[in-house]
Amino acid sequence: MTETGKHVPPAAVAKMAEKGLDLRERFKRGGTQVGVSRARDLKNRQSLSDETLKRMRSYFARHKVDKRAANFGDDDNPSAGYVAWLLWGGDAGRDWVAKQMDETSDKAPKKNGAKAKSAKSAQSGKKNSKPDMRASAS
Repeated sequence: MTETGKHVPPAAVAKMAEKGLDLRERFKRGGTQVGVSRARDLKNRQSLSDETLKRMRSYFARHKVDKRAANFGDDDNPSAGYVAWLLWGGDAGRDWVAKQMDETSDKAPKKNGAKAKSAKSAQSGKKNSKPDMRASAS
């Protein structure tokens, strides 16, 4: 398992990001400066934080619709969405992020709502320290 906060992209993800950078340079389309920055980090296999993985997961969730566009996957005339997708690591990046997030969540401490009493209610012995706001039945 990966240590929380230390996520090094695998070679397949780095390769897709590099391909995205190459296509962007060649066709002058696809991706934002954020995507280009992400691609550089992925290409260079820089260690990524949990927060960066969350942003990547969010990107892939928002942009999966781009895969339906004409020329998505066409290296000879790529859609802007295809180039952007590759900048974020492509399908390899999406799958890697999902796996990393699963592993990270497996290590997170589990919360038990049943034991989450406030200190005040625990001291008073009451289950609920909020006043009863129901109208009286008079």
